Amino acid sequence: MQSASNTSASDQISQPSNWISTTSTLPYSESPSSAANTSQRTLPVACILAPVAEKHFSSLTILAALVEKFMVDQPPLYTIFDDELLKQKFCRQRAWLCKKDFFRPLSFRGILGPRTYSAAWELVMKMYEKNLNRTKDDKCPARAEGRVWQTMKKFYGAVSVPCETLFVVDAESLPFRKDNLTRRMMRFVEQPRWYISMWFPDLYGCTFKQDFGLDEAYCNLMSAKYFGPKNTTLFWGMNAEKHPERPELLQYFQQLWHFEQFWPYHPPFVKRMLSHWESIWGTSFALGFPRLGVTDAGFYALNWLYFAESMNLTIANLLEAMSSRFPEAWAKCCACSAKPNRVYHGAYGEATVAPYEPCSIIRMLFTDCMKISLNMTDFAVWLVEDFGVFGAMSATFASIPLDAVRGSGQSYLSWCINNCDVKELTKQLQGHPNVDFSLLRKVAAKAEAKR
Repeated sequence: MQSASNTSASDQISQPSNWISTTSTLPYSESPSSAANTSQRTLPVACILAPVAEKHFSSLTILAALVEKFMVDQPPLYTIFDDELLKQKFCRQRAWLCKKDFFRPLSFRGILGPRTYSAAWELVMKMYEKNLNRTKDDKCPARAEGRVWQTMKKFYGAVSVPCETLFVVDAESLPFRKDNLTRRMMRFVEQPRWYISMWFPDLYGCTFKQDFGLDEAYCNLMSAKYFGPKNTTLFWGMNAEKHPERPELLQYFQQLWHFEQFWPYHPPFVKRMLSHWESIWGTSFALGFPRLGVTDAGFYALNWLYFAESMNLTIANLLEAMSSRFPEAWAKCCACSAKPNRVYHGAYGEATVAPYEPCSIIRMLFTDCMKISLNMTDFAVWLVEDFGVFGAMSATFASIPLDAVRGSGQSYLSWCINNCDVKELTKQLQGHPNVDFSLLRKVAAKAEAKR
């Protein structure tokens, strides 16, 4: 197998005048491929990692208060502020929180070092302006500079904190009932996995090519070119033995989607990923990544698919798992030959699964057809215990029936991930017998009132 870091000169990014040459900003250099030694565990199994900007102060306060109230194992909550001044400002306003042992604020400037931090921020701002014009050629839209910056904070945070695995969330996330994060995340220590929906090449009779308004496929294609043409066959599912007449790489990415914003980070993989890109660019990741101008979910998945075989990483394909575990419901409701009522109800009203499109995101698993084809409680138990997903986005909860959210025994959804609001979540889960809404509102209100 050819080395993933073997790239030609034409694959290199041209260096700007303020490029800091070949200086890695990885905080430490232990072997990225070493597996977790569960018999000699010295690190916390699970930590929470959240990047923070000043506009997130209120949301972060509520997140921290609810982690303390509902996470029975009290996992460390690492927060990545831009710099020491912002971290100090937050802690002056909320000294009671910063004194808590589980709450561990970090400074991104402290992680990168002042010189690299300043150069990276300048590049993020400069490249955003430049990348606004690139959609004319490759159709990958420039992501807002704030999103690119937050992505870098997630990646560098993941290699800077002493944890075996990380539950990465945006600050507008929250747990809404008691749970044990260590128990939930142990599977990702024992067998690291990443979640995707993939139907390449036209599997399940699905010829649909995704374009959810983000042109994610073109962004992946743009990033993949840096691996070099000889290495693109190393992507999972793209090997020459299975596909000797390999189709265009674009179709591969058009039939791939990250089905939910559910991010269990594997720190050894993140170290490998950052080191790999530093070898391509000849400089620190912090000074190369802004030139791509993409965001975390698609980029993380792209690299996971590339390194899966060499690092023994698991790819959890929602389509493969669903069609195997629930073949009758899948064939009736989700396969592209299915022609039933494929309507699902979301935060923005009714939506319909498109023709020749599989059920590729969680919301699509709760169509009217699926609700009458499966016991929703049993399905939720499978989703949490077997598939390993214990949280969903705020907009997704509008689609999930209460008996699925409720689960059974210790098998239940317990996290609202990203863009979550206590009042809105209370409205969506109204009538749930296992959620103490008064406690949820009380904790959130108390956290906001304590300044």
